[in-house]
Amino acid sequence: VMVFGATERLIGPESGEDVVIVASGRPQATVVRRKVNVLGFWLNGPSAVFREVPGFYAIAATRPVWEVLPEDVRRAARLGLDALPLRAEGTQAPAFRAALLELKQRDGRWQEYAAPVAVAGGRLFSARVSFPDTVQTGSYRIEVLLVRERRIVARQELFLRVDRVGTA
Repeated sequence: VMVFGATERLIGPESGEDVVIVASGRPQATVVRRKVNVLGFWLNGPSAVFREVPGFYAIAATRPVWEVLPEDVRRAARLGLDALPLRAEGTQAPAFRAALLELKQRDGRWQEYAAPVAVAGGRLFSARVSFPDTVQTGSYRIEVLLVRERRIVARQELFLRVDRVGTA
């Protein structure tokens, strides 16, 4: 998906303006399990249930979000993988959170700065958000944020529907 637009002022560190683009799918429950070897058989061991996990999450920005926004703003707006509120039910070990992050990133469903926001002519911006083949069908939200002097000053939400077509 190509996201593009224009701003009234110049974009860049010199002007203090940045663009952040976030694409996300609807939240869903996800179970993370640890496999254990019992007498030569691999069985499901301890697990953790994460109730509100985005099925897809991608973020692109003109600069890394931690350079653009303070941590409290990033956490409130859920900008960046480290700012996602991933709370588990069941075994609360941080290892399960780390495993969830690794699994989602490895299969391409969570992308952090996979492609930067490109700026042309100082005011025009564009970014390409890639959806993996395994992405779920349904509604997705694309949010474009304009950041000025470490604050979000403008926000635009766009919605996208993903459906499967053809034969497989």
